[in-house]
Amino acid sequence: MNTTTTAPTEPITDLIQLPGRERIERVIDHAFGGSHHVRGLKFTEEPNGYVHARCHVFDGLATYDDDRLTRLVVASLGYGVRVELVQSGPGRVAFLFHPRSVREGGNFWERIPRLYKAEDRFQFNERVRIAEHERHMAVVREYAEQKGLV
Repeated sequence: MNTTTTAPTEPITDLIQLPGRERIERVIDHAFGGSHHVRGLKFTEEPNGYVHARCHVFDGLATYDDDRLTRLVVASLGYGVRVELVQSGPGRVAFLFHPRSVREGGNFWERIPRLYKAEDRFQFNERVRIAEHERHMAVVREYAEQKGLV
């Protein structure tokens, strides 16, 4: 994997084409507001050029009101970086960052989906539509019963 930050010769059509270190830095910036908000950030470059990183945070993570966890998931899928959460001592969570090289095909350890593909995997939209439909039908049935239409 290319780890230099020189300008690419081909136009970038997917953020996964950026160098691995740059993608990790962007995920951290997006999720935590910059590397100064994480502790112990350490990049490791393997002899084959593969770059990965580790850091930890002290503060809590949440998906909405303090949305750093949501930002982390969205940014990691957008930039094609697998993020693993591991225990890092009392009151700390460590993050391991592994840039992936392809969106589809390849080996499972090379692949990471786009955000909309990850959403499709869990079928959230379909479940929401079914739940909304069931609620709507319950209201319609109740109204019909009240009016003596059933």
